[in-house]
Amino acid sequence: MQPLSDISTTLFLALAARYVGSEPMLADAAALCAGRTRGWSTWCALQDADQLLIAESLRFRPSLVAQPKRFLMSAEAIIKGERSPFELIDASKLSDELHEQDCYRISPHLNADQLIREYFEALKYGRATPVYAQLPESGDVVLKHIAGDQVRVFVVPESERSVLEVADCHIHIPSSPAVQEIEWELGSLRELAQQLDATPNLHSQHEASLTNIWGSEPKRAADSGNFYRVNAPTGTGKSVAMVMMSIDAARRGHRVVIAVPTLVELENTVRILRLSLAVAAADLKVAPLHSATRVYERAQIQFAQSNTASAYDYACLLDAYASDLLDVEPGKEPCFNVRVSTQEEGRLEHSKRLNHCPFLFKCGRTRMLSEALEADIVVINHHALLSGTTRIPLSDADQFPGPRSLIELLLRTAPVFLVDEIDGLLKSAIDSSVIELKLGNQGDNSPLLRLFNTVVGRSNIPGIDRSSLYRVNWALTYCTLSVSQLMNLQQEKYFEWPKKETTWSDADDTFITEKLGINREELEQLFNNTNRIPPHLERLSHHLACWRSNDGEHKLETLAVNLGHLIKALSDSGLLPAPLKEHDQIRLKASLILRGTLLVIETHLRNLQVELSGFVNAEVPNAYEVRRSIAGPEPLSPTPNAPCSGPCLVSSGKTVATMTRP
Repeated sequence: MQPLSDISTTLFLALAARYVGSEPMLADAAALCAGRTRGWSTWCALQDADQLLIAESLRFRPSLVAQPKRFLMSAEAIIKGERSPFELIDASKLSDELHEQDCYRISPHLNADQLIREYFEALKYGRATPVYAQLPESGDVVLKHIAGDQVRVFVVPESERSVLEVADCHIHIPSSPAVQEIEWELGSLRELAQQLDATPNLHSQHEASLTNIWGSEPKRAADSGNFYRVNAPTGTGKSVAMVMMSIDAARRGHRVVIAVPTLVELENTVRILRLSLAVAAADLKVAPLHSATRVYERAQIQFAQSNTASAYDYACLLDAYASDLLDVEPGKEPCFNVRVSTQEEGRLEHSKRLNHCPFLFKCGRTRMLSEALEADIVVINHHALLSGTTRIPLSDADQFPGPRSLIELLLRTAPVFLVDEIDGLLKSAIDSSVIELKLGNQGDNSPLLRLFNTVVGRSNIPGIDRSSLYRVNWALTYCTLSVSQLMNLQQEKYFEWPKKETTWSDADDTFITEKLGINREELEQLFNNTNRIPPHLERLSHHLACWRSNDGEHKLETLAVNLGHLIKALSDSGLLPAPLKEHDQIRLKASLILRGTLLVIETHLRNLQVELSGFVNAEVPNAYEVRRSIAGPEPLSPTPNAPCSGPCLVSSGKTVATMTRP
């Protein structure tokens, strides 16, 4: 059976050939698989069913193939493989490495729609259902939490088995039909404003705020698929008008999501809504929603203030049964990394992972999400809206397995979104997309270096396959020692770093090919020391292969000096398109060094990313931080390009606007 990554690659190759063009480039399929449809003019012209097909394909495809380089590697293997459903337009390139610009097509004897249907079904239903352990039917229940080298044991005596969950639980996902249009009438909003103004424990500026923001229009409507933004100066009452619009929509049966900048605004908005609903719609519910990692912090504040708002009954109930009598560190509870231990007479102890902690549906982490999905109005902070995720089992987990983003859950269940401070939402989106991983072995604050010190040199880590351990050892070595070697060469003036602060392996490919008089295919062969390059570049190719391997056999300082001499000799030989000026020789030397070394480092970073999931599951210290830095935060939505079916309103310090849900 094909792996899901190959199934996904085949599907998106077929989708590009069906919807982009009959002979698309590999770059088209890679962009489609990455979800980059924003600049695709054809997208809006597609039928809803076709848009939904692409959106669902994005939802089910593994995140790894969203990386263009990984997609191209998989696509090349598929196109060049036996019985491939695709063929290259230029068949002569079958023996060469494929690039983004290469074009392909679906084999003439295949039907594109049938091919897409077949691979979409294979992707949707191809995941093997994970098999988790079950609690023993009798006797004491022994649970374990393995974190690196530390093992905590929890024992629930048989006499207290009644406290454990006896069946699989999940949070229900409420149904939410598509809404094509939502209207607000000025008369209803004014009546609500007057009612709130007359309440002693609320301010008396509701009607004034409505007048400032609404104007004189008797009715305003929001259409599905459209985004509305209202500009207004600070202090004119945008947030007040938004609260009234949310209450008015909720009273008419629409679930509403309000997004606010920070947790402080979240608590204030929830408090104001509860006071307002007590007057205007006592049967409606409002609930806060934020990252699960902040539950402990917010609960502590609410307890300290004797706040009447729910503190989620925060506590790790497993601690009561810990054999070491210690409390788990807040925020690091073993909710999804608990194993049940069993031992039959005369046999070794055996442990297997549970789906989740047996107390999960009795603790505050679950209560927060459960209350939010049951509420008529949900208030969430910007950061959680964009990057918050949950692994709590949901009623549609069979259809959508794996971790779920909060924005996906809210978009599925609420047709109306109201966003306060839309400019702040944009800033949060940018901040959530910025990642940084410090390479090299200098300093002691880098997660990569801390992971290197934890892993390298060890022959065994519980829960980690030895082959994966060796691959990670190699990857960590290249990403630390090789990077430090490279930076040391630059600091010692053996080559000049490009004027731009950051660069990448193929940044100067055009410059290199022009100065050496070769094409892109010959450039690839230049670093592999093959016989498919011009004879006068053979010595240079043999030299560059040493930079590509960097196996410690050669001293890099000597290699750098020799490379400078080789470039000068080539320039003087008259075999290049033109003699190289001194500054071109300096730049060419740097470009060749960086192309040889950075490509190897990028390759090992990809290998590290592939293997790190197992290290994260085994809770190896610093593995999660390194994986997140390489891969970036969780996607803003698994279906970022889905068609919209309900309107939503948004506001900023100078604005109020709307977006929609898929």
